[in-house]
This record gives sequence, structure tokens and C-alpha cells, in this order.
Amino acid sequence: MPEQTKIVASEKGVIAAKHWQGPLPPPATIEVYERLHPGTLERLLANFEKESEERRSLERKELQDRIDDKDKFHRRASRAQWLAFGLTLAAFSIAGLSAWLGQTAIGVAAIGATILGIVKALLGEKK
Repeated sequence: MPEQTKIVASEKGVIAAKHWQGPLPPPATIEVYERLHPGTLERLLANFEKESEERRSLERKELQDRIDDKDKFHRRASRAQWLAFGLTLAAFSIAGLSAWLGQTAIGVAAIGATILGIVKALLGEKK
């Protein structure tokens, strides 16, 4: 955005205000600063570079944190799926053994509880 100047005149005097948008002031303003305080431009540029690097560093860290969180979520989800598979396999094994031994009530209970648990897990995971 180009430099904007606003001048207000009154009986007592003139007030001038300048506004610019961006990391550095306009060249004419920098020249005035340099005349008053030599080395101002170098300090401004060094400060701008430092702040830019800090901002990029924070953005990189935030992105890496998001990636790490996503990785943790996937590892947990994978572990939960393997655990569910093992429990389901165990329940079906108990049901099969119960049926073979003639204890159908235990087999039906094992299968029923397993199916109810699976349905609850599938329907309850909405976030």
C-alpha cells in the first residue's frame, strides 16, 4: 500500500501524519531516519529478517505438531482395531467351543455381546 499523508491545518499550526503498510517505511522516510540516526536501515532490515525467520519457525513447528498428532491418532486407531479383532476372534472361539460342548446359551451370549459391542463401537465413533 502506498504511503498516505494526512494534513490538518488550524489557526495554531499544522499537524501532519503519515501512514504506510508493510514491514518497511517508504524510501523517503528511510532516508530521513538514516540522516538522523545512521545505520537505521540495517537495523530495520535485520529486525525484519529476524521476525520473518521466527514466524517461519513457529509455522514449521505448528505444522510438525499437527503431523505428529495425526500420526498418534492413526497408531491408536490401528491398535484399537487389532484389539477389537482379537476380542472378536476370542468371542467366536468361545461360542464355537460352547456349541461343541452343548452349552448353546453361553455361545449365544458370547456372540450377542460381541455383536452388540461392535455395533455400539461403530455407531458411537461419530465426532
